[in-house]
Amino acid sequence: MKQIFFAILALTTSLSASTIKVQFISAPNSGSAQRTVDGGANWTSPGFSMLNMRIDNSFNYLTFCLEPLQPVSPSILDYDVVSLDQATTNIGGMGLAKADFVRELIGRFYPNLNVALPDIQAGAMQMALWEIIREDKAANGFNVLTGLVRYRNENIAMMAQAQIYLDALDGTGPKAMNLIAFNNAVQQDILFQTPEPATFALIGSALISLGAFRRRTKNKA
Repeated sequence: MKQIFFAILALTTSLSASTIKVQFISAPNSGSAQRTVDGGANWTSPGFSMLNMRIDNSFNYLTFCLEPLQPVSPSILDYDVVSLDQATTNIGGMGLAKADFVRELIGRFYPNLNVALPDIQAGAMQMALWEIIREDKAANGFNVLTGLVRYRNENIAMMAQAQIYLDALDGTGPKAMNLIAFNNAVQQDILFQTPEPATFALIGSALISLGAFRRRTKNKA
C-alpha cells in the first residue's frame, strides 16, 4: 500500500510539469488485423493490444494507443502532458466531441484502466478507440467494416465486440472524466487515466495536514 501511495504522489508531482518521461515496456495481449484509416486505399497490419508503459522510470501502467499510424518505442522519451481533446498530434488533436465519446467508451466498458483485459476485449477496445478518433461519424457512423477506418482478416469475435462497444455510444452513458493524454510528435500518443478526484482530494488533505503539523512543530521549537 505504501508503494502505491508514493507512486501516486510521484505521478501527481509529474503531471504538474509540461513533460514526462514515458517508456514502452511490453504488449501483454495478442491479435492483429489489416487496418486502414483512409477508406481502404492503404492497409497496414498492426498488433492490437494494451500497452504496458513505464512512467518516470518508477512504475508501470496499462493503456491504449491513440494514433494508429505511429509506433511506440522502448526508449525513454519525453511526452507532453495534455488534456484528452488535444491528443493525437498527427491530426491536430481529436477535439472535444471525439474526446467525449472516448470518455463514454471507457466509462461504460472499462472504468479502471489498471485492470488487464483478455485478448478479445483488449483488441476490441483498441479498435473502438481508433474508430472514434479517426472516423467521420457524421458521414459514416461508427462501423468497423465501413468508412474511413476499416478492419479485415481479424478475429470475428474481436470485431463484433468492438462494434458492440461503438453501438452503445449515444452520449448518455457514464463518462470517465479522469482521462488525459501523453503526446509525442513522432511516437504513439497514449491514453492515461489519472487517479480518481477522491484520491487526489485525500492525498491533498493529508499533505496539507502534514504541512500544517510541521509548521506548528517548527514554530514551537
